[in-house]
Amino acid sequence: MWSEDARKFSGPKISQATGEEKSQNNQLLNSRQYLTRYIGHNNTHNATRNVTWSDASRFYLFQNDGFTRVRKEPHEVMRPSFIVPTLQANGGSIMIWVA
Repeated sequence: MWSEDARKFSGPKISQATGEEKSQNNQLLNSRQYLTRYIGHNNTHNATRNVTWSDASRFYLFQNDGFTRVRKEPHEVMRPSFIVPTLQANGGSIMIWVA
């Protein structure tokens, strides 16, 4: 887009105050559109490197969260090792934050 000389820009022309001038091959942009499309777009990658990204996961210790997951072969019967123990009170949960 930019040539060796920083004053020469090969992209779309910026509209003047009158807005009447149009180029045959270039799209007409006002200054706000120019800033958001070309200058803002090029700096987006650099700006995201300064953001702290985080992720959270919640694990239930002795309760199910509405889903029961059992991994067994089709020919196997219900073994005691497949049964998840339950508690009368809340079993608690763990929240893990990673930054």
